[in-house]
Amino acid sequence: MKYIKLLAVFLFISCGSAKELKGKFVNLEKTDTPKNSAFKISVKETGTLKIPNGEGDFKLKYPEKGASLVVLTDEDYVVIEKTIPLKAERAIILINDLSEMMKFLEKGQDFDKQYAIALKEFKELVPSIDQFPIYPGCETKEVKYYQKCFQKKLNKHIGRTFNTEIANELGLQGKNRIYIVFEIDKKGEINIISTKAPHPRLKNEGIRVAKKLPKMKPGINRNKPVKIRYSLPIVFKVE
Repeated sequence: MKYIKLLAVFLFISCGSAKELKGKFVNLEKTDTPKNSAFKISVKETGTLKIPNGEGDFKLKYPEKGASLVVLTDEDYVVIEKTIPLKAERAIILINDLSEMMKFLEKGQDFDKQYAIALKEFKELVPSIDQFPIYPGCETKEVKYYQKCFQKKLNKHIGRTFNTEIANELGLQGKNRIYIVFEIDKKGEINIISTKAPHPRLKNEGIRVAKKLPKMKPGINRNKPVKIRYSLPIVFKVE
């Protein structure tokens, strides 16, 4: 695995005894980002490193009495901040568009093994974002109600748009499901990722319904628009 060289190192060592923390930073974002964009890793009152998008090793001093390890964007938006445990010698920092993880290791812990565990745990994290995409008509709601309003509008759209006669024409019975995975991109446009259905006509109908979704205001994370992926099940019962 290749490592991207650190762009710059600015260390300001405070008086008194200090400890050293080594670590690895990995940016797993899939979105298109400027090549000159970077994240900063900082120990308050001690030092700051600037790391380009991608990955890089870092080494920082921190006071014997303890300190916080902080990851910031170029715009000084705090991505994640955690107190450094007094016995910590190494750190693993993982981020992507919507999630972040900071894991500290003590002396004697196998770094490669812990890194593999951290990657697995990171993939299972439930993404969190600063602001959900805004469905047209939900702008007047409070921010905390955007997701609830989005779901309500989405259900209404499906009920109004989905052609239920197809199921009767196909002679289907019982409960049936169509699964649609779509993405709201950084411009608020709808992109279909995948669909599953018990019949090609239902699959095409699911795609048609999803494509008729209106343009949204994109989700926001770290003060920037981000792509948000949704899994939409359409369940209907033929009696």
